[in-house]
Amino acid sequence: MQKTEQKTILFLDFDGTLAEIRDTPGEVYLEKNQWMILEHLSIRHSLFVVSGRSFNDIQKRVPETLTGIAGDHGAVRRFGKDTFVISE
Repeated sequence: MQKTEQKTILFLDFDGTLAEIRDTPGEVYLEKNQWMILEHLSIRHSLFVVSGRSFNDIQKRVPETLTGIAGDHGAVRRFGKDTFVISE
């Protein structure tokens, strides 16, 4: 029987999980080592960061190598190079 490689998919929240919650949201950034860990993990695994922040804001705060990003409480999503907007 041939062994197949399974790929892990991780969905991570930004504020309060990857980064500390602060009184001034604009001052919240990943530490350099956190950034490097996410880049390294994204080589072998599918990583998504989700946030209530605006999509434009969150995409500046995480590596481009991630599989996907969801901002605006999930209304705007990037998967690979494609961006999708969910309108009501």
